[in-house]
Amino acid sequence: MIHHPEYNSTLILRSQVIQEGSFNFPERIPSVQNLVKIRYTHRKLLPRRPARDPALEQFCTLYSASSIPDTLILTPILDEGASLPYYHPSVRHLAFRYLPSQVPTLRVEVVPITGTSTDPDSRLARTCLSLLETLHRYGWGAMTNYKKRVLHDCLVPREPYQDLYLVMRERHKLLVSTWQEVTDPLKHVFEVLLPSY
Repeated sequence: MIHHPEYNSTLILRSQVIQEGSFNFPERIPSVQNLVKIRYTHRKLLPRRPARDPALEQFCTLYSASSIPDTLILTPILDEGASLPYYHPSVRHLAFRYLPSQVPTLRVEVVPITGTSTDPDSRLARTCLSLLETLHRYGWGAMTNYKKRVLHDCLVPREPYQDLYLVMRERHKLLVSTWQEVTDPLKHVFEVLLPSY
């Protein structure tokens, strides 16, 4: 959830860790009653389409009621008057909580920005449901010792490849409108160009 936000949204390319720590917590990180701050990660979310969406910095803070972290709170870092990019829910804080009880429970809790709809059919509600499903899927995989069968990014590291792809897509976007092949230009024009770089 912290190091791979791209699993939650196709509009996010990846994240870059800016700083991590377990003391001297920044002031913007919220305090939660009956929970102790354990560790925080200051990260930058990089959008898949930088020309359309800006990057966003965010605090990811782990909390605990005992010795094992059971709560993760994501806090976007915004300047006064700035708005959130489309790929981020319209919230001040987003929390993932594990509640151990007779029936263990996973919960997503939010502090919405004033004016954000919280109806069951709203974008925020759908986003929270999707995040909960992703959390459950990866939690289930960890619990059942899921192992990847295919290892990606073995020849070329992911970050330089993604950065080059963004440069190519911007540089050669005019080819999409003049594409002569029968294949989908939005996908194949860049696959054809990549080997020449």
